[in-house]
Amino acid sequence: MGGALILSARARHHLLLFLSGAGLYLLAMLLVPDDGPRDHLSIATAWHCLLLFGGVLLIGPLEQRKAGFRPVNHYWRRDMGIWIALTAIVHFFVATEVSMSQVYLGAFVNVSDVGIGIEWRNRLFSWGSIGGTLAGILLLIPFAISSDRALRALGKQRWRKVQWLAYPAFLLTALHGFAFQLLESRNVILLAVLVGLSLGVIGMRMVYRRSQGR
Repeated sequence: MGGALILSARARHHLLLFLSGAGLYLLAMLLVPDDGPRDHLSIATAWHCLLLFGGVLLIGPLEQRKAGFRPVNHYWRRDMGIWIALTAIVHFFVATEVSMSQVYLGAFVNVSDVGIGIEWRNRLFSWGSIGGTLAGILLLIPFAISSDRALRALGKQRWRKVQWLAYPAFLLTALHGFAFQLLESRNVILLAVLVGLSLGVIGMRMVYRRSQGR
């Protein structure tokens, strides 16, 4: 009975997470109607990954504040982590295909007549690409041990230390997103959401570390 309830709850989690991703895809279509399906998928997966990533990292400090302790096994956090990995993989392949095309490079990188000069555009493109790749590599490590078997094998303390790699991965993800938002001259509201989410997650983490005396 209890197992069935857990499966049912997790099924609802995955349905909601899928619908949130689909909603972001539709929103991308509305906000940038001139782009094609691949561009819409690249934008939607980027924001889906970032928003879920921020949410996952906020669950622990919020639970600590609410209940006085951080649960090691949290099904919402685990299910969100699965979707972070899935959307990050899709985004990596789709965005690489989009950004490495001559059309993209000609429209956003090798241009000097709009806003940011061509030298800084090339730097943003390089830094953003490297940051995104490093974030993906770091993200794979905690994702690979996100199982009960890995938790038992490593022990609670060592398991949590490895999971902390998610924080530099999130920071690199945010910097990657910021670089490409500037490069593509996206809406200032999107930049504000990106910066606000990043600062909120980092701020909550600092408050938590201070409360733990670390």
